[in-house]
Parts: sequence; structure tokens; C-alpha cells
Amino acid sequence: MPQAQKVAKEAGAIHHVIYVNELDNEEMLNNPVNRCYLCKKYLFRNLLTFAAEKGIDTIMEGNNADDLLIYRPGTQAVKELGVLSPLAELGITKAQVREIAADMGLSCASRPSSPCLATRLPYGTPISFELLARVDAGEQWLKEQGFPIVRLRVHGDILRIEIEKERFSDFIAIADKITAKMKELGFVYITLDAEGFRSGSMDVHIVK
Repeated sequence: MPQAQKVAKEAGAIHHVIYVNELDNEEMLNNPVNRCYLCKKYLFRNLLTFAAEKGIDTIMEGNNADDLLIYRPGTQAVKELGVLSPLAELGITKAQVREIAADMGLSCASRPSSPCLATRLPYGTPISFELLARVDAGEQWLKEQGFPIVRLRVHGDILRIEIEKERFSDFIAIADKITAKMKELGFVYITLDAEGFRSGSMDVHIVK
């Protein structure tokens, strides 16, 4: 939240926090293939309610042109609720978004993407705050060890760690330390994914 407040201030925007709990929805807890759709629908319905109370009639969100090329079921919820996606509509890519942010002097311009923690779990794996908290703690710790781009993918007892391929040697150099920390967090079998980091690796079986 401090980062969001900082960027809002830099952009001259008003920052307001709306407290919601996506896991209040039991269907979400079951982590179905359309989880992102259910989540976006829930979040934007809350945002639309807030907007109506404030007399705001236009809602926009941040999907970009690259997001239209991958599995994003939440995009359907955005369309159904009449939320605008100006970056995607104008064909602006993620790289261009970063360039624009840099030109505006925004501190988030080079910040690595940070998708929903539920994307670390295979569809059908029940979601819990406890599991997501362990994943988040592990990723934050690895970032502190010098791996800014990292994903912890959980497959039952197996933890599959994704980092950039060029950082493999750095990872191996402290593998014992990493293994000990991940086991401390409750993970049983610790693995390094030979394919390296890639977005949407949990969606490989999805027919788009």
C-alpha cells in the first residue's frame, strides 16, 4: 500500500483504499479455472458501488495489449461490467507502459510485475490465507537474497521455484540456504524449474 500511495502522489492522483476479501467467496476458495473471472467480478462490483457513492460514472483498469494475448478470464468480467481498458484499447504494450511511466517520472516504471498470489497454485488446489502467506514470505525472502524476479509455484508437497535462467548459478551457490529457508516455511520438496521464470506457467493446459 505505501508503494501505491507513493505512485498516486507522483501522478497527482487521489488514493483511496477499499477493503475487500475475495476469499469470502467460497467458489473462489475452490480455485476453479475461471478464478480470475470470479475475482475481477467481485472486485469491480465493489469498486462500482464505491464509484456510485462518489458520483463517479467512469471506471478504468490497467490491462494492456499484451494481456489480450494470454489467458485472462478476468477480461470478460471487465467487459460485462462496462469497465474501460484504455491501454489495451489503444494497443499499448507492457513495455510501452513502462516507457510512459518513466517519462512521467513514476517510481514504478521499472518495478517487476507482481500478479495475484493465487496464480502460484494449480487450478483446483484450495486457496487459503495460510498457504498464500507462506508463498509470499518465501518470495519476499528470495528477493532479499538478490532474486527480484521470482515465483514460487506450489504443487502439493513440491515447491517449484522460477527465477531468470541467467541467475541459476547464483541460486545454486546458496542452494542449501534457500532449501533450509523454504523448509522452514513448511515446504517439503524444493526444486528449481529448469525452464526458468515465465508468466502464466500454471496455464499451460488451458485451451485459449
